[in-house]
Amino acid sequence: MSDKAAADKLPFPARPVLVVVDAFIDSEHEEEFNKRYEAHNLPLSVGCPGFLGGARYVSSDDKERKYTAHYVIEDESAMETPELDKIRGFGPLQPYVRYERRLFRPISSFSKATGSLEHY
Repeated sequence: MSDKAAADKLPFPARPVLVVVDAFIDSEHEEEFNKRYEAHNLPLSVGCPGFLGGARYVSSDDKERKYTAHYVIEDESAMETPELDKIRGFGPLQPYVRYERRLFRPISSFSKATGSLEHY
């Protein structure tokens, strides 16, 4: 099997980097935060060079509500483009958001389809 064919069967991208943005928002601004993130942050970020896709999640436990967004980027240079610099941040909601952004490099994955562990 070619490397490309094998990579197509992996449950996760083989080489791209994962960007994780965890955020807590003051409850009185939560509705506005969600509208802004879905209309602005998510689509505009994914539209930047080097971004392959993104998704948002919200915690479902009884602790303080936490939002997380996961983006898949081609490599770390995607985080340093002028296009991303223009849209970075939470605009007028910035004072009400506590967040952390981290990049994760892939080290391994396991494919149910192939039954194999892949190291990177």
